[in-house]
Amino acid sequence: MVDMEYKNATSGINLRYKGGMDFGTNPPGGHAENDRVGAYWRSLTSSSVTVYRRPEDSYASSMRIRIWKNTTPNYDSGWVTINTNTARTFTHNLGDKTENYVVDMQYKNSGSGINLRYAGGADFGTKPAPGHAENDRVGAYWRTLTSSSVTVYRRPEDSYASSVRIRIWKHNAAYLPPLYYLLMH
Repeated sequence: MVDMEYKNATSGINLRYKGGMDFGTNPPGGHAENDRVGAYWRSLTSSSVTVYRRPEDSYASSMRIRIWKNTTPNYDSGWVTINTNTARTFTHNLGDKTENYVVDMQYKNSGSGINLRYAGGADFGTKPAPGHAENDRVGAYWRTLTSSSVTVYRRPEDSYASSVRIRIWKHNAAYLPPLYYLLMH
């Protein structure tokens, strides 16, 4: 299981725009039109992972990657194909409080391998990333976690999440010691 956190002097430890966000013609205060912010990890293998910070990012001046070789999850969907512009519900039937769940979503495609590129979703503006058109909506995210199910949505023009995997662990402890820890400045 891969966990990425980042921080800056203003926001502290955060996940603001994790997966990457492209602002269009109406950016939030402090940003210019079409700024590309956030960070993501991709290309996970048995010995490495690649971390990328977007060109105009101001939220991830320091990053940390933690990788757990965790116990067997209480639920594992396996790799499941998901179409673009589709919501798919995974039934886990764990029956516990959702606060006790650790949810790990990964996705993959043939070009980026296992990744979280644009996790949470990104809407491109008038200066899209290479290989994308103006206003493309990419990425995927999970939502609506209950004691028995979780739903994953893949955005309409996404090309990174052709297969998705959801794993859930039930833990009452607040901290799981990582197997691997990397701090980047």
